[in-house]
Amino acid sequence: MEDPKTTPTGNFEIRNEAAETAMRSISDRIKSALPAGFGFALLLFETDKADGALFYSSSVERRGSLESVKEWLKRQEAQYERTES
Repeated sequence: MEDPKTTPTGNFEIRNEAAETAMRSISDRIKSALPAGFGFALLLFETDKADGALFYSSSVERRGSLESVKEWLKRQEAQYERTES
């Protein structure tokens, strides 16, 4: 497996203390507000850079979060294709 620190799409060396603090705060508030049995995945990213910082937080294990995001993307792509036709 490639080292994510060196892959073109996996620059994990980007640090931003303000963004990381905001991510923790937002994640704590979401987690405390959710009803039992619900989880979340949150992405925080720079909007003005094509390959800028990208932060991830989740209340569930990464595999479950990835599966949920994949399902969400699949549904969004299908909906987008219907509205673009």
